[in-house]
Amino acid sequence: MKCNKKRIFSIIFAIVILFFAAFAVFLKFYNYNKESKKDFIKLENTDQIALFLLSNNLNLEEKEPVFQSKIYIPENFSETYELYAEMQENQQLPLKNYKGKAADEYIFLLNENNYAEIIISDNTLIGAITYEGSHPLNFEPIIY
Repeated sequence: MKCNKKRIFSIIFAIVILFFAAFAVFLKFYNYNKESKKDFIKLENTDQIALFLLSNNLNLEEKEPVFQSKIYIPENFSETYELYAEMQENQQLPLKNYKGKAADEYIFLLNENNYAEIIISDNTLIGAITYEGSHPLNFEPIIY
């Protein structure tokens, strides 16, 4: 009888361990899918970008960008780019997910000397800041 009790206890213990392991795997998978399916802001053209800026209380001088260029997000961030990336992360924008990838940069004139910079890759907004033309490294987030 003693042998059976040990065996039953071992089986129950193994089942409990397997249950917790399966639960941990489920949570990890659930969180991974939740992050990978996160809805980021999709912008497909300059009209949609202009609407995005307007919806964030930024008035444009012109609906078209004053500058547009193809850029590449660096694999390794400089100190300034790291600050920029941190700001994007705080805005829930996935800039860090696009390291080493191509993107489109758009600069819009807001008023006399203030600009909005928008960075898009794969139709996904990955960067959004405003800055004064005379101090481009003093940038501010667009999304609060």
